[in-house]
Amino acid sequence: MAKNKKVEISLEEKLEKALIPVEEQPYKIPNNWVWTRLGEICEINPNKIKIEIDENELVDFIPMKNISEDSPEIIEKNFEKFKDLQKGYTQFIENDILFAKITPCMENGKGAVAINLENGIGFGSTEFHVIRVSKYVNSIWIYAVTSTKEFRKQAEINMTGSAGQKRVSTKYLENYKIAVPPLSLQNQFSE
Repeated sequence: MAKNKKVEISLEEKLEKALIPVEEQPYKIPNNWVWTRLGEICEINPNKIKIEIDENELVDFIPMKNISEDSPEIIEKNFEKFKDLQKGYTQFIENDILFAKITPCMENGKGAVAINLENGIGFGSTEFHVIRVSKYVNSIWIYAVTSTKEFRKQAEINMTGSAGQKRVSTKYLENYKIAVPPLSLQNQFSE
């Protein structure tokens, strides 16, 4: 029985796959920007990572109520023992974006960027999508994009589930078309 071999694709093929064809681009952008999908430049809901810290070490615990509706900053940090949070909570690391996926928190604008985490790790509500940026994008800039009225309105249209328990799907975030400026411009925006 033959084993499946991973076919390695070239950088050019990866770039072509990541870019949105001109005919599918929502509007014209400057020449030094590119159209892609959010899931090509960010990891949406990444797998938990193994952290080598003592189980009694304190780590950040962020419930939904501690997330702002109009700022990337976390309103208040709570600290819990690492052993008490490993199961049943959403894990995130430094610079991850927390995006509220459930109604009405998503429509109200709840989201944050995880910065200055105790031991570099945090846990929070299972009603967060975690968006982990790649080296091609700035987390504050991605937070700003996901905070726009247009982004939130489209997310609301694409929610699934029953009334009162509607959620934004991972698929919506992965497929969201996004115009990406050069990293230097993103960094200026976030200063």
